[in-house]
Amino acid sequence: MSEYGKVRRSLAVLLLPIVFVLVLSAASQAKTVVTMTGHEYTRQMFEQHAAEYMELHPDVQLEFLFVNTATDQGINKLLTMTVGDMMPDVIHGFIGVTVGLLNAGVMDPMPPQLAAEAKAFFLPPVLPSVTYNGQLYGVPTENQLYALGWNQRLFNEAGVVANIKPGKIYTKEPAS
Repeated sequence: MSEYGKVRRSLAVLLLPIVFVLVLSAASQAKTVVTMTGHEYTRQMFEQHAAEYMELHPDVQLEFLFVNTATDQGINKLLTMTVGDMMPDVIHGFIGVTVGLLNAGVMDPMPPQLAAEAKAFFLPPVLPSVTYNGQLYGVPTENQLYALGWNQRLFNEAGVVANIKPGKIYTKEPAS
């Protein structure tokens, strides 16, 4: 056998185990990785649900990345992540986060099938907060109830006529 043949055989013997290890390594990393970000207070809830989901779907790896989305600094961090193509797949944040990311042009609407499921699941009055130009960009995970409270005695003493009746729904009417 020529020297060239011996070198080729030696290289093949050395490379085969390396290729085998690389193939096994790639096969073990074939999981779909989905990243989510949000407030620290969502981490415990996410980790519990993620563990349950991954048990049912062993081919999926869910990862939580903490970004304080309640601050401008958090929004800036997310915008910086888009430059490095590291934007999380799912963002759990306040509506201001969504508006900031929409204004920056870095959000895509929900896929049609998921949007259809969300529209079927949620009551119509809660969807406008996550809708822009007719497209859903998220799902409402929290809804806040607003209440109006007043001290009738103080209103009376000040001569303010409060024509407010408990239980009545008020809407903003145009000024006349």
